[in-house]
Amino acid sequence: MQHRVNETLEYVISLAVHVRRGDISAATLTVLIELGFQTHVDGFVYLRKALQMRCDKADMRLSDIYREIADACDISISSRQIEQAIITAIDLAWQNRDNEKWSYFFREEFLETKPSNKVFIAQLACFLELWRDCC
Repeated sequence: MQHRVNETLEYVISLAVHVRRGDISAATLTVLIELGFQTHVDGFVYLRKALQMRCDKADMRLSDIYREIADACDISISSRQIEQAIITAIDLAWQNRDNEKWSYFFREEFLETKPSNKVFIAQLACFLELWRDCC
């Protein structure tokens, strides 16, 4: 497993070499685009914010992250709508995924079944935190 973590970290670093040191926002954007996320989908913006929050506040529960994103939006939107939008964004990216790229971030069993929001955000946030700490 350690070997796979090293490969993933090298991959994340190679993606984010042009990103300013410690800029989680830009690194998150780069990784999500690399994984095939569509930037015009509402869930993309929410997922990006959720990943950034998770990196900044690792002990925060996902339901609290959804609520905080909903509270920060200018429009009236519920945490459930945030969650659903993220599910949709992950679904779209999952349907068109490149298994080789996704395998850098997710164990093999998650390549057979779409990861939940919780698993997706936890896995990606972990590697983004590693990138931030290494760069």
